[in-house]
Parts: sequence; C-alpha cells; structure tokens
Amino acid sequence: MPAALSTESILASSLIADEDIDNVVDAVLNGKDVRKAGQARVGIGVKSVDEALMGGLEKGNLVGVSAEVGGGGLDLCLSLLVNSLLDHPTENAAVIDSTGNLDVLRIYSVVYSRLSSDASLLESHRTGLSASATDATVEDVAAKALDRVNIMRVFDLVGITEAIEEIRNELEAKPKERVPLAELPVVEQEPATEQKRTEIADSEDEEDEMLFDSEISALSKPPIAVAPLVPPLETQPLHNPQADMGSQNAAIERKTSLILIDNLSHVLSPLLKKDYAQANSLLTALLRTLVHLSTTHLLLTILLNPSPTTRQPKPPPTTPSAPKPQLENIQQLPPSPSIFASNVLIPALGNILPMYLDIHLLVSKIPRRKADAGAMYAGSGRGGARRGVEMVDVIEVLASRWDGRGGRWGAFVVRSEGGVRDA
Repeated sequence: MPAALSTESILASSLIADEDIDNVVDAVLNGKDVRKAGQARVGIGVKSVDEALMGGLEKGNLVGVSAEVGGGGLDLCLSLLVNSLLDHPTENAAVIDSTGNLDVLRIYSVVYSRLSSDASLLESHRTGLSASATDATVEDVAAKALDRVNIMRVFDLVGITEAIEEIRNELEAKPKERVPLAELPVVEQEPATEQKRTEIADSEDEEDEMLFDSEISALSKPPIAVAPLVPPLETQPLHNPQADMGSQNAAIERKTSLILIDNLSHVLSPLLKKDYAQANSLLTALLRTLVHLSTTHLLLTILLNPSPTTRQPKPPPTTPSAPKPQLENIQQLPPSPSIFASNVLIPALGNILPMYLDIHLLVSKIPRRKADAGAMYAGSGRGGARRGVEMVDVIEVLASRWDGRGGRWGAFVVRSEGGVRDA
C-alpha cells in the first residue's frame, strides 16, 4: 500500500498581493481613500449622502437597500439607476420587478429633471445620438435614455433566477465572427442542361419529322451566355458591411452595468411559510450567484429590501389569580439596527441577506428639527400630534465590507417631480 502523501501548507501571506497590503495600510493607518483601478463609483447627487458613501457605490458590489415600503428607498435606487445611465451613455440597466409597482413615468421624470438641470450633460447626450440630432429636445433625449432600461416582470423566485440567467448570458456572450463579403468564396453554378425529349414521329408525315429534327438540332447548340441580373457583391447597394459592423460594435459596447431587483422578500415570503429550510437554501444559492456575477462583470447590483415597522408586543394583562408570564415566554423581536433610537425599522431577511452584501443601507424617515421631533412624539402618539411635522429621509450605512463606512449617515428629500435633493 503506497504511503499517503502529506498536504503541503500554503502561507496566508502568499495569497495577498503587495499592492493589496499597501492599500490596507494606507486605508487603516493613513486614512487615505484607496480605490482599485477600474472600479468606478455611481453617486447619488446629494452632498451629505455621497460623503457618507465616500463618493458613491462601487461597481462590482452587491448592495442592499432596506427601506419602508413607499418610502424614499425606491427613489434613491431610481436616482442611482438614472445617474448610471446618464453618466455612462454606453451602458444599460436592468430592472427585475416582482411587485408590479415600478413606475416607468417616474424614471422618465428623474431623467428629465437631471437633464434639465445640467446643460453640459444634455449637450453631450445630444451629440451622442447622431450628428443631425444637435437640436433634439430634452424630451427626445430622455426618451432615448429609457431605451437602455430593460424591465423584467417576474412573479416568483424561479422568474428572478431566469432573469438573472438571461443577464448572465448577455454579458458572457461572445460576438460572432463576421466574414466580410469580399472574402466570401464565389461559387459558379454550371448552367442546367435540359434533357432531350424522346418522341415517336409519324411515319406518314414527313413535314412533322423534319420539324422534330430541327428542334433537336436547336437544343444541341451551346447556350447563349446571359448577363447575370444580380450585380457584383462589391457593388450591392442593399448591404452595407460597415453599417453592420458599426451596429455590432454598439451592441458589444452597451452591456448591462446595473441591476435593480425589487424585491426578493415579496417572492420569498410564501416559500418561507411553506418550507423555511428550502427557502433559505434557494436564497443562499441566488445570493451567491449575484455575488459572482457582480464581481466578475463589475456590476452594481442593488437589492431593494422592505423594512416593516415593528414594535415590541405588549405582554398579556395578568389577573391576581393568573400566574405572571415568564421572561423566556415573552416574544422578543430583534432590535432595530439604526443608530437613531426613534427608528423602529427592521430589515427583512436579516438572518441571511447581510452576510452576502458588500454594503447594507437603511433608509428611514425622521423628524427634521428638534421642534419637529417634540411634536412628533408628544402626547399619546395620536395622529393629531403629527400635523405640521417636517420629515426628511435618512440613509444609514449599517455595514460595509470595504472602506469602513459603517455608521455613516446622510439626509435627503424626495423631489415631487422625481429624484432626490439635499435636505
């Protein structure tokens, strides 16, 4: 029996490049903002939010945005989508919608608002359309930007998986090798020869026999050369190889660079109630696929995750005869991860989702000023105490795998015409 070979150990230091070690030292000790080469960022357009995110969200990362349904989280994600489209005219975006609440008119309004407020950006997109489109209106440019948004309506987890697989196939598809027409071999077809007919002539009619002989002699003569009706391949006006190659290059350059999924919890909740273990297994496999896809193709993948407002349940009332409930029998909900004590939002899928995210954001509404907070929480919390209270949306970085952005926050306000602005 041959002796078992011992496994050679690998030093951990050999798995890390010197450049990565230098970046870690600069980021931790010197406080420098170190970014990898080619790792572009997509900003929000709000000063306090971009400062909290250190310039924006990096491509190649999986980002979770937990927000209350109907809050500012969706507007924040749409602003990211629009900024990615307008700042990178050769890139597309994909939206996987499982709720059916995606408002395309809202996306158009955000694009229109951004183009109207930035004349240089509008001019660059006008010249990017064509040489004759320099007088295109803002509406035309905004509508053209929507052509680069691919919306996929899904109804279950299988639909989300198929949509992601379709995006993967589009990203990994290799351009077909096209052979120029001038290099195609020309095959000359020989003229078809007609077979002679065999007829029995009437022996009593000599004139018919003479006519039959003349037809045979005519068929035996070589055919007359006829000029081809199709012009040469080099001068065909119906086919333009350069135009085809140009359209092919445009298709190659315009690849998907941003994916927005709204949302996983909507399709996963029925599975969790039916089979919790299987649902967790499917979610884990899906998240691993998204991480690999985002890292390999430098995608900015955003998962919009609902965060319902939950409060600790009150213990049941006790009577003198009834025993007091024990502490372990009282259901304890997990605490809110927010740094604000008044924020009671708890992100859904909190037991699995954060492990695969590169950065986890929480969007919530809080009172803008101290007086607003006093009016908000005064009295017994009835609706009358909320009148006249001014609220702002706050984005918090719950966790960040890179750059140490955890704990940072910024405030913004949702525009009525679409998009977000400084608070």
